[in-house]
Amino acid sequence: MSMVRQSYPIISHRARALRLFEQVSFLLLLGICCKILRCYGYTASNG
Repeated sequence: MSMVRQSYPIISHRARALRLFEQVSFLLLLGICCKILRCYGYTASNG
């Protein structure tokens, strides 16, 4: 019984970690896209 009880918090913790990882990766992707767009705009305005 104790093993079954301990497994549930681990699953919920994993789900939370996965959600956090998804949010962080999404923000990182947005930041990278913004940087790329800025670089393109910078080179386009200069060149």
